[in-house]
Amino acid sequence: MTTRQSSKAYSPEILAAIQQAFDRVWTTLYASVDNDIERKELSIKLSRTLIEMAANGLTDPKELWRNALETMVLTPR
Repeated sequence: MTTRQSSKAYSPEILAAIQQAFDRVWTTLYASVDNDIERKELSIKLSRTLIEMAANGLTDPKELWRNALETMVLTPR
């Protein structure tokens, strides 16, 4: 399922988990990226990755962080 196909609404708790995971992954991998275009592309990619994981039932912030970190590291920019 792609993000565009998902029309699922998320609870505030799940949105908070996604945000927490996003912030942790971003700080770990991309905080030093200074190219605005690259930062935007990476932000979109990370957001889509986390939303897809949540759509597939992964909602624990630590698990989202761990899985997103692994996915982002293994996927070329």
